Amino acid sequence: MSNLVNIRRLLALGIVAAGLALGLVIGWKSLRGTRPAVSPPTPSGAVDMALNRIHYTENRDGMKKWELEADRGEYDREGNRARLAGVRMVIVGDRSLGDIALRAEQADYDITGKTVELTGQVVAQSASGLEFATERIRYIDGRSLLETADRVRFASGNLQVVGIGMEFRTDTRQARILHQVEAHFAPGATP
Repeated sequence: MSNLVNIRRLLALGIVAAGLALGLVIGWKSLRGTRPAVSPPTPSGAVDMALNRIHYTENRDGMKKWELEADRGEYDREGNRARLAGVRMVIVGDRSLGDIALRAEQADYDITGKTVELTGQVVAQSASGLEFATERIRYIDGRSLLETADRVRFASGNLQVVGIGMEFRTDTRQARILHQVEAHFAPGATP
């Protein structure tokens, strides 16, 4: 009988020890933290610098014209280009027009030409309620122009337009859909 009691005590002690060990392993892993799901880009032969959390502001005559933020990016000094991921861009408008905020999965910023090509589920919204979505769009700073040759969905107030290709003037908010245009107007509908 004494052996049976000792075996039960040993089993109970083993269960308690296993529970403590499991608790220590879980606690140790939570204190160490988890590794990020996506590792930062590693510089390749054509990349001179790789950065995380990038913020760039373009100013002209003491006024902010646009801002570019990215989760990470690579800079190629020879090509004078930055390749960015997790991109947010704000094109500053005057008080009556407001800003335009764009989001995209990636962007390629040509620093010399001051053009930004945004790619991957590009979505734009303005303070006035204007919205558009496409897969690729290029911002040409010197012309205050957003342009795409891809399919685009554009909405402003009660008007929705879809088509192929768009030119959008950021300084005047004039939009031109180039091909295969379909427009829908819903009077009294809210955007």
